[in-house]
Amino acid sequence: MLNVLRLSGLGFVASNLHARWEVERGLGAVRRSDQIEAWLHLHCDQHDQWVVLDSKVRGPGVLAWPEHVALPTVFSCSDVGLTEFEVGAIRERFLKRLPSPKT
Repeated sequence: MLNVLRLSGLGFVASNLHARWEVERGLGAVRRSDQIEAWLHLHCDQHDQWVVLDSKVRGPGVLAWPEHVALPTVFSCSDVGLTEFEVGAIRERFLKRLPSPKT
């Protein structure tokens, strides 16, 4: 994952990944959005400085995701990899969530 991000021009994202960036399936949640929310609860030190790149979910199930999880999420196809569209979306969402520089 780190190499894919770096090769896609997203080295700044790879450099800012949480040490435990992958959502574990054993968090007691069935739906993917619940797994992500459980991860966020465990790692509340991240506050609002996070984005999700997910290749596991597609289709109408995404419509049922809570907005606070769906908006910073970029969905990709696992059989395609990161396209230019996903790279741009990750960059946009990541930069939007960074704290503003203090003046």
